[in-house]
Amino acid sequence: MFQFKHEIELVSSEKIKLFGEDYFCDKRKFWEFHQNTLLHLYERVFETGFPIKITDLVFNKLIVIENMSSFRSWLKLNQPFNFDKIMSDRLNTLYAEIIEKCNQLNCFEFEFYWEMWGVLWCPWCLEINGKSQSFSFNDVSYEDLDALIKNGLIVLIKEYTQEEMDDEFDRKRYRVLKDDK
Repeated sequence: MFQFKHEIELVSSEKIKLFGEDYFCDKRKFWEFHQNTLLHLYERVFETGFPIKITDLVFNKLIVIENMSSFRSWLKLNQPFNFDKIMSDRLNTLYAEIIEKCNQLNCFEFEFYWEMWGVLWCPWCLEINGKSQSFSFNDVSYEDLDALIKNGLIVLIKEYTQEEMDDEFDRKRYRVLKDDK
């Protein structure tokens, strides 16, 4: 009745097949199943890494995806996927605010570090073009930035050595990747 549209082969040799839009049409139950399958695929790709092989079963074409950003782009074009299921509202807000500030300053690299100002007081700082930025919440962490990296939204480009830093700790430079949501 319904035909699979894509087959994805992971690094682990595991294969996951996906239906096309004709499968779920206007049926909510099928749509939810499809979204859960895509979420499972996304998590497995994250766990197993790249490259992945995607075969279009309709046109019998094979493509190889080398990174998370390309995989997100492929999903956007070929499989309707609710990316909000991947990241929390908090991470989506953080990413949106970083993008907004980078666009305003026309700079798509930023630095993140923390300082120790006393016992149990270790403020963080996110700088764009050497200027500290404020956000709608006050608890950004490296775990947040690692999650954005894992989702293919930013990339770590430099970890500063102790000799390159003054009073700060763990200074790192990141680059925002093209927003492909």
